[in-house]
Amino acid sequence: VTGFFLWAYYSPSAQTAWESVYFLQHHVVGGWLLRAMHHYSAQVTLVLIGIYVIQMIVTGAYRAPRELVFWSGVLMGLLCLGLLLTGDLLAWDQNSYASTKVRVSFLTMLPAVGGGLFKLAAGGPEFGHLTLTRFIALHAGLMPALFVALLVLHAALSRRADVALAAKAKKVG
Repeated sequence: VTGFFLWAYYSPSAQTAWESVYFLQHHVVGGWLLRAMHHYSAQVTLVLIGIYVIQMIVTGAYRAPRELVFWSGVLMGLLCLGLLLTGDLLAWDQNSYASTKVRVSFLTMLPAVGGGLFKLAAGGPEFGHLTLTRFIALHAGLMPALFVALLVLHAALSRRADVALAAKAKKVG
């Protein structure tokens, strides 16, 4: 929800991204609070998903018939991590630029496909306007839709597994 309001002020261009974040942070009433809520709620979401997956491991909830529930939880954690990494660049300040460039540069270490994957992620041979366009499309468009779809699938799989466990307990008892 906070991302929608941030998106209303954001301008994904190498010339205007930093200025739009600065304007939101310092000139919009409550903009600093909105940005902080977005940032910290994303961090908390990743931690909560991590705790949830660890709890599933400890309690053995990764076994049949709940194995798909477990894997959908793991995928939600990975998708949340992807959202954090794509959102990091969007401030387009020195810190976010440098840290994202280092992360994306690791792709070049992959044999044969690394250079192509780097160009795909960066939108060309160097970071710039196309990089921001790709990251905002991933961060605000594709990944949130996938996360919501995975959350709905997770709930459906969990309900189905609970019904199967209840039927099994009823059969035994």
